[in-house]
Amino acid sequence: MLADVVQSNFPERVKLPDCLRAVCDYLDAHGYPISGCFEICDWGRKDAAGWFRNDLAAQRQVAIFGRGSTGSSYALWLVPNANPDEAPIVLFGSEGEFIVLASNAFEFCRLLGLGYLEVESDDLTTPPSAWVEAAGLRDWLAERFSIDFPETGELACLGNPDPLGSTAAHPDFGWSTPDSSALRRPPRPVGYQGWWAHARRTQPASSAGLQNGDPGRLSRRLAAFSP
Repeated sequence: MLADVVQSNFPERVKLPDCLRAVCDYLDAHGYPISGCFEICDWGRKDAAGWFRNDLAAQRQVAIFGRGSTGSSYALWLVPNANPDEAPIVLFGSEGEFIVLASNAFEFCRLLGLGYLEVESDDLTTPPSAWVEAAGLRDWLAERFSIDFPETGELACLGNPDPLGSTAAHPDFGWSTPDSSALRRPPRPVGYQGWWAHARRTQPASSAGLQNGDPGRLSRRLAAFSP
């Protein structure tokens, strides 16, 4: 089962939250698309190693489970709370952004079920463009959990009208921007492959600062929470 593969790529003794396991089961049963451009990542350990090169402590503090179309990663942030059911869902953006998307996996699944093409960059104050296409995922989750799906993403995050509520609750994670533009950048144009893909094509693998943004900054921030 895909869910078991995803969990096997998590840090030791970190359990895949039930709602994310259900998303994996949906993919097993129905295939892609899940919702918009979101994909399940079944090589999270390798991704974490790419983000935090030569920093095993930082690699143990994130559990990567998803990917965006431009190379961004979706992960459980396991500091300071190591409980995966309560860990916030964070984004390591393909253009160097580090932001909090939801306060836990359940809230992220509410957001995912709405059908935004890119939850990391679409305007969460407006209705999603792929609501109809995501109906299968919503029905799948609703059959298994007590879950509702509001009209917009800003209401899905934390169940309140503040899409940055999760970021405010975890101020030590994101520092790329102090306002809501982090969650509401304009949609990327069709065919856009992003800075991450361009850097991978044009720069050698060892080029400083070109592997998924600047992971050194985040490694230092994660280290501040280490026991």
